[in-house]
Amino acid sequence: MLVDFHRQAATGPGVDVHGEPDAVRRLVLGNLAECPRDLDPRLIDLLGARLAELLASLAPVLGERLTEGRIRDGHGDLHAGNVCFLADRVIGYDCIEFDPALRCGDVACDLAFLVMDLHARGFPAFGNYLAHRYGIESGDPTLGKVLPLYLTHRALVRSKVAWLRASAADAPAPHDPARLESARYLALAAGFLAPRALLVVCGLPGTGKSTIAAALEHAVDGVVLSSDRIRKRLVGLEPTEHWHGDPDGGPYAPEWTRRTYDEMHDQASHHLAAGRSVILDATFPVAEWRARFIRLAALHGVQARVLAVEAPQEVVEERLRARAFDPRAVSDAGIEVYRRARGRFEHPGAAELAPVVALDARRPADDASLAVLASLLEGTSSSVGGEPATHP
Repeated sequence: MLVDFHRQAATGPGVDVHGEPDAVRRLVLGNLAECPRDLDPRLIDLLGARLAELLASLAPVLGERLTEGRIRDGHGDLHAGNVCFLADRVIGYDCIEFDPALRCGDVACDLAFLVMDLHARGFPAFGNYLAHRYGIESGDPTLGKVLPLYLTHRALVRSKVAWLRASAADAPAPHDPARLESARYLALAAGFLAPRALLVVCGLPGTGKSTIAAALEHAVDGVVLSSDRIRKRLVGLEPTEHWHGDPDGGPYAPEWTRRTYDEMHDQASHHLAAGRSVILDATFPVAEWRARFIRLAALHGVQARVLAVEAPQEVVEERLRARAFDPRAVSDAGIEVYRRARGRFEHPGAAELAPVVALDARRPADDASLAVLASLLEGTSSSVGGEPATHP
């Protein structure tokens, strides 16, 4: 449907002007300038620098696409909410009619809205497949070169719109739904440009590691490897089946802990070799255990970060008491386990083999994603709500 629609759409005088490299630059950087800096000003600056570099490097390709007739009077608002499945065909509707400048442009920009929206809704594989099939059906060999630019732009547009809703009355609270939506889209935008990475999410039980790992999975389109789930699969337990014996016995005996981290290491290696980012969700109580995975990242030529998740004791214990009554909980760690672990945990510091990002788990998980993505884009460490992060 999209290929046929774009093939028949108007092009030439009055349309092509919107696909000229300078026009694309004004569109992308102009929108970024309108994006909220309140969420993470450093990330906005980093995105501005990366987008400017990308636009400069893509200028010849954008010019080629102009001469090839890939600038069309398109849809302009092609997200999943404007696609209808009928019994015999698919229809895109409710295009932007009030402003040709928002409707005309590279077909890749039109396509990118729907691909980005599928990523945002939790279906990145469908989005990637849509882009792949569109490129084949349309005979567009340079689509893949410009798509990251337009995916980032489209996600930034949605972040801006969500922030405008959030701040319509007063400064939005940290957990305001529209503010959280804006942060998720901003993280998604940065994720389209961020390098592949291995992220070691470490911290004491109950600090919120799994919540942050889930947010990162969405932002970087990575795979989460959870020590809790791997351990239970190895010993033959269902994820929500709990061990009520000795906290240092049964599945938590040293031998099973070693096997759990070994299995996590093997799985991480396979995913990195396949080109995926990996998010490791485990306590990682010993610095050497973290170093082992950081060396694995170096072996695969990807960036690594140690994400030190922290929360005050009273916050953690309140969470652990609530989790004891949650039938969906996977972790077996309770308050007793947490208190025993506090005295043995080796907190990440300057000796780590990768930059450390300190994360305050009282903040929304999407804020953590923004801090991590800023660190990846910058190539240095960052801190959110804690002491300045350390790095070698």
